[in-house]
Amino acid sequence: MADLTIFISHKMPKDSEAARKIGNLIASYSGNKIKVVLAEDFQKGRELTPEITAGIQSADIFVLLYTGEDQDWGYCLLEAGQFQTALSKDETRSIVILHDPGVSKPRALNQYISVPISQEHVFEFLKQLYVDRGIFPSIDPSFLHKTAADICRAFDYTHVIAINFDLVPNFSIELENSESNKVQLENEALPDEALFMGTQDWQSLFGKNVSTGAWNWKELSGHWADSDIYEPELARMLRTATKKSAPLGCFMRPIGSDNLYRLTLRRYEEIDGATRMKFYFTAAPIDVPIFGIHDTTNKEELTVYNMINLTWYARRKLIDQLYLELLSYVNSTQDEVLKISDVISRIKDELRSLEIQSNIRRISRPMDVVSIVDLSTTMKDERSWNKLIKEIFECAKREPVDISKIAASLYDIAKMNYTYYQVSAEKYAEIARKLQLPPPPPPPP
Repeated sequence: MADLTIFISHKMPKDSEAARKIGNLIASYSGNKIKVVLAEDFQKGRELTPEITAGIQSADIFVLLYTGEDQDWGYCLLEAGQFQTALSKDETRSIVILHDPGVSKPRALNQYISVPISQEHVFEFLKQLYVDRGIFPSIDPSFLHKTAADICRAFDYTHVIAINFDLVPNFSIELENSESNKVQLENEALPDEALFMGTQDWQSLFGKNVSTGAWNWKELSGHWADSDIYEPELARMLRTATKKSAPLGCFMRPIGSDNLYRLTLRRYEEIDGATRMKFYFTAAPIDVPIFGIHDTTNKEELTVYNMINLTWYARRKLIDQLYLELLSYVNSTQDEVLKISDVISRIKDELRSLEIQSNIRRISRPMDVVSIVDLSTTMKDERSWNKLIKEIFECAKREPVDISKIAASLYDIAKMNYTYYQVSAEKYAEIARKLQLPPPPPPPP
């Protein structure tokens, strides 16, 4: 449960995008301690519904995004009135009006806190939230100054009348353009302070509550079971984009869901005078029937099907292509540094891809495949797999790269794949032989 709930009232749809961005920025360094609720999260009508009234009155802070005197603010003032009825004598709850410095706040709310949109005033507002209210008392003030500037920029766009509809989950990652961060990306890791924000239930991709605001990576990845799998993939895509190349995407399947997404990095920006980097991702849903037919098949058949798919693909790509290509360089007398570096990079990417594939197909743990191979064998093989993967990645970091050791490790992986390919194929053939035809249609009358 959040420590602080903020309700943002705003004009719809004119200021919806700005309100969402400002709400995300306000909560950006709180993890799950600040929950932001937007007026647009509720269906607007002529009267306040019980749902929106409850949402307003349960908030700790009511923020009015006031963008001009030349519009009808009756509905927003009605929302503010509902919050006023719940204020009572609780001094910890407050109404805050964010407004252009050249525009006076509404007379009906004249006695409440005014925050003119300037970096100085917005910084003080954020400082009161994070420091005075104990959300993040030790926060570096530079983070709040930067966020204040971003909020001011977002507010500047409220005069633009635009209606945008995000139809699929999307999110952005923003981080400082520094050498230390680039080193972390090279080491397949994301900086703790990397800022994530987005729309369309984007947090569910990372196993988080969709009603919360923006997250930094440290908080977002905390307790996320798939963090070890996807952090290297995200780092790879960011690293590739900084080199002005288009990175390949990857598949994502949220924990406990049958939904499958193709995650793609679609845009990279250098902002604030190239001192910061921002990356825009889209998660496009993919309709793969095999993930949604649990009612017409049993778990054993589905597991075997997925195992055959994975082992077949690993044999064709990792072993028959990349391993054989690497093998051609093991005894080569020519200086092939660039070619070796390229094939090693593709091998690492393919190994990560196979781990993601096994995860989304739900065959990544020994218990998942006990219907194919006994548990003691799968547990032993999992330890061997983890050891081989670690050896390959460690050898890839050496100068020069130890391609002989990598080739030996890949050969051990090939032997393991060979065994599981044959076992799963035999099991699937056995299932197919037991398959019965469906009942025939009735004879014509």
